[in-house]
Amino acid sequence: MSTDTSTQTATDPAAGLADHHYPKAYRQLLGYVDGHDMTVLHEDGLYRHIRFATPGTSIGSFDLVTWPGHLAISGDLGSGWTFRREEDMFAWFANTYRAGYMVPAGHINPSYWSEKLAGSRRDYEGFSEDKFTADVNAMVDSAITRHALDDGDAAELRQETQDEVLDHAHSYDTNSAYDVLSSFRPEALDFGGSRPTLTNDVDPEVWDDCDHHFLMACHAILWGVRKYLTETSS
Repeated sequence: MSTDTSTQTATDPAAGLADHHYPKAYRQLLGYVDGHDMTVLHEDGLYRHIRFATPGTSIGSFDLVTWPGHLAISGDLGSGWTFRREEDMFAWFANTYRAGYMVPAGHINPSYWSEKLAGSRRDYEGFSEDKFTADVNAMVDSAITRHALDDGDAAELRQETQDEVLDHAHSYDTNSAYDVLSSFRPEALDFGGSRPTLTNDVDPEVWDDCDHHFLMACHAILWGVRKYLTETSS
């Protein structure tokens, strides 16, 4: 049965985004900004203070402040990040890839944008639950093949890994994730009293990715800049 991708995209604005645009974070942003109005609190050339908020609540609200060569985001979403690059940072975020071209909705470039952070790059990277989960599931698949487990034992291993490791991934940082995985000796791999770990070759650095708060800031900035340019150009 074929899937109508145009309908899917219409109902899920993040459906067409590649993984490096972080569609999960984009969906979360859209849930916050649905109903947001834009208020121009100050505008004098490149000196701007623009607020995005849903009337009657501060949930998901954020402000974008620019001055020549700089943009800062503050508020309920993505607070504390300042970027420095071109004189007009609204134009830079909207036209990152080439001059005169507005970046499509949701097409953030967090790796490149992080290079333009002013001052400390604190919290730019952190533990990624998604990367950890994908890596652990790959280890489980490898263990099933390596130990030639039958369907029943394979199902037991997957469930045990889910219950003992993956269900708690939301509470890990990189170090604790490494400790949990290194000490995990599943009963499904009990071979005469000897239980191996899923792998002896763990590189926890592969679980690091852009910090979620930074991703939300990137998505909020692009969303806000596009809204500003659209509404002020009409």
